[in-house]
Amino acid sequence: MIKYLANIILELQSPLCIASGLENSYSDTQVRRDWNNLPVIPGTSLKGVIKSLASEDALKLLGIQTEPNSEENTGEGSSLIVNDALLQDSNGKVYTQLNNAVFQDELLKHYKILPNREHVCINHLGVTDGKGKFTNAIVHKGSRFQLQLKLEVNKAKDVIWEEILTLFYRQDFLLGSQATNGLGQIKPISIVHRKFDFSNMDDLQDFCAFTPYSAIVKGNKFTPKTTESTFELYKQFKFTTDAIHIGVGYGDDEVNASNLQEKCMLWNFNGNFTKAATNYVIPGASIKGVLRHRTFYYLCPAYDWKSKICLQDYKDLQKEAEAALESLFGSKAESKNENGHIGNVIVEDVTIDEKFIRNAETTFQHNSIDRFTGGTIDKMLFSEKVYAIKQPTQLKIWLSHKEGIDKKVLEAFDKAIDDLKNGRLALGGNTTNGNGFLKVAN
Repeated sequence: MIKYLANIILELQSPLCIASGLENSYSDTQVRRDWNNLPVIPGTSLKGVIKSLASEDALKLLGIQTEPNSEENTGEGSSLIVNDALLQDSNGKVYTQLNNAVFQDELLKHYKILPNREHVCINHLGVTDGKGKFTNAIVHKGSRFQLQLKLEVNKAKDVIWEEILTLFYRQDFLLGSQATNGLGQIKPISIVHRKFDFSNMDDLQDFCAFTPYSAIVKGNKFTPKTTESTFELYKQFKFTTDAIHIGVGYGDDEVNASNLQEKCMLWNFNGNFTKAATNYVIPGASIKGVLRHRTFYYLCPAYDWKSKICLQDYKDLQKEAEAALESLFGSKAESKNENGHIGNVIVEDVTIDEKFIRNAETTFQHNSIDRFTGGTIDKMLFSEKVYAIKQPTQLKIWLSHKEGIDKKVLEAFDKAIDDLKNGRLALGGNTTNGNGFLKVAN
């Protein structure tokens, strides 16, 4: 028998949301946690992504399910074992046993209560659906997780083993929910692996002495030869803006409406935690929602009452435009008998270091407006913060299966991106006050 073993350390390149199915008073969706109440990436989630990207030869080793309604059991167990990915502390250590003092660690104290990403419910037109709103708890960007892979085979499978390890370097190896909104991106910090041939006594003894999540004795550092991805970098550009407000949904001790800020964990070259930096964030979901709505506009222009087309025919054309839009942005399942599908666009979060915003944030006072008369409500004020982005900041948009997307949809999508770049489309809140218009750097 031959066993392959790999010790993998992953770092989050964007926040992560692995839903637990639970909720509490401050979040509609909580992340999955382990026995020490620390965030964890289940091995089943990792294995699911591996199976979705693996080749046919590799899939033969990842288990075969029995066909539905089959009288014979034709299924086979998986030869690949994927352990849960455990969160590392400030010294790069993971906790495999109960420890009541984990939150005393300089790094792990930031995971006792996790931040939320707020979302609004979107209807088929790409705009907000009434007052629908929900939140997802997320794991901080920069968090590091450690996991182990084990492949048990009767004959050597070096090529397949290297293929499985290479999958972790792919751009489309995305974990958790909200992946097409920029969440769940990872980067392997190190992969150390070793092949154990049980016909060799030294290999057998070394394997028997091995304990889970410990260092692999005589292990080799893995470096991928080539990597591929179903996603390609479609558009990228750098921008600045004079004023933008990305609301967090509540205020602080200074204003009623503050801007979204999130922590990012930073590490040194020795694998030790250094600090939790604060970043201002423009969520990829916010950018994607704006682009989706404008893309739909170009696919289905406003109805012309002077044209000969009747209103019912125009509604039919609108439905066709909605269906075409789903090929790019995906769709949700409207009922249990329908299947939704994931979109082909990933818009990365835009993050700006706090040091570039510290002196560029301004507070604005506003009068509350009576919606009936249009006048001000006496003694009713509210305040908000907006900030300027003076440092050119990069925005990236990724696209998959480009060849399967309708040409008209891509043309409309390109027009929407051009509108964003040329100041005809704004991001964030209070855009009617001049906020959120980008200036693209040359």
